[in-house]
Amino acid sequence: MFVYPVEWIPKQWNAIANYKEVWAGDYPFWKYYLNSVKVG
Repeated sequence: MFVYPVEWIPKQWNAIANYKEVWAGDYPFWKYYLNSVKVG
């Protein structure tokens, strides 16, 4: 997980896969997001 020296730019860039995991993954992130919008 952690490397030394710090790796500022990852070797693999998985932006699309990361967004898919967040919005359609096991946790209902969309529900947390909407709740934060309502509260804020």
